Amino acid sequence: MSNSFDKLIEIGANKIHEQTHMSLYSINSILNKSFEQIDRVQFNGFVSLLEKTYQIDLSELKEEYEEYDANKPKRNKELELHTPNPTKFNFNGIVKIVVVAIIIAILVFVYQNRTKKSPELSMQVVEIIEDNKSENSNEFTIQDSVVEEKQSDENATFAVEAEDNSTKEENVDVENSKAKIAKEKATEAESLTIIPKSKVWIGVINRKTGKKKETLTSNKYVVDISDNTLMVFGHGNVEIVVGDETIKPNRQKDSRFSVIDAEVKQISAKEFKKLNRGKLW
Repeated sequence: MSNSFDKLIEIGANKIHEQTHMSLYSINSILNKSFEQIDRVQFNGFVSLLEKTYQIDLSELKEEYEEYDANKPKRNKELELHTPNPTKFNFNGIVKIVVVAIIIAILVFVYQNRTKKSPELSMQVVEIIEDNKSENSNEFTIQDSVVEEKQSDENATFAVEAEDNSTKEENVDVENSKAKIAKEKATEAESLTIIPKSKVWIGVINRKTGKKKETLTSNKYVVDISDNTLMVFGHGNVEIVVGDETIKPNRQKDSRFSVIDAEVKQISAKEFKKLNRGKLW
């Protein structure tokens, strides 16, 4: 391996980047043996690509990586899986808080109006007595004011209940719409096509059966997504076509994807590991 590895050093990172389209960061991590900067799946994919491109044997380099990986500290998987996400947005909680705030505001408004109406009501009675000199007219005016106040309280209560019911119905409609869209996507697309812009290592895992497929190719590659699927690429210089939609991966992120109910999503190594029973491949 020494001669093979020395050959890579002589070629240099920039030349390797031009010929293989691997990222300079990953190439330098391999040439400098900075194994902590590259995970197992990417390392194996890149090394396989280098061996086939330059017709060399890097088995000793693989053994060095295996020794490093076996001795590195293991993270607490259980803690990682059960740690709550403080940034998770609780939409239902926000809706409840808003509804409660509206109810409190209406009750305060009704209470304030009631306390203001008491002295105003007395003044109205005096003015009516002085103007009309009629006890019957005064009695009718007081009764009308009380009825109007009661009707106002009932209208306010009804408005709060109607708004609360409307909010619940909207939430149900949103959830039903999401489920309907996911079901339609699942029935429309049973496969996707990966179009490499340069030679790339592709790994595919069927989440239902656990079966794995891998290939090194520069041609179009069709993936069956009738079952939920996981995908990982040696680099992000590819396009993914699902029906009439074309997805271009973000090269700044990990080149890993989940396909759940025909929805293609770029995910992190942590999410990939969680969906793949705690394994990166």
